[in-house]
Amino acid sequence: MLVAGFKHAEEDKNTRSLIETKVEAEREVLALQSALKEFAALLSSEEQHSLAEQIQVLQTTLSTDDLALIEAQQAKLKPHSDAFAARIMNQSVKASMAGTNAQDW
Repeated sequence: MLVAGFKHAEEDKNTRSLIETKVEAEREVLALQSALKEFAALLSSEEQHSLAEQIQVLQTTLSTDDLALIEAQQAKLKPHSDAFAARIMNQSVKASMAGTNAQDW
């Protein structure tokens, strides 16, 4: 029984890694879709289209069990999502600092 466990350990590790990667990618997709609904005005129509396209590609990729492909699509989405997140944070900082000056701190 112990030998059988060792034989399947690598397969189990790979399966777990695939599942964890899919869950993380799905979480990222949901977060981006939610942010797009609320903050779409921060992006140009071209940027919105590009981000939506990358999200769609990742969603399509999630229907496969190709870990390397899923990770590659996540990497392609990352620059788009990071730039969008930065704009959201910048808007929040500007809103929170509106009407204040350095002497207030």
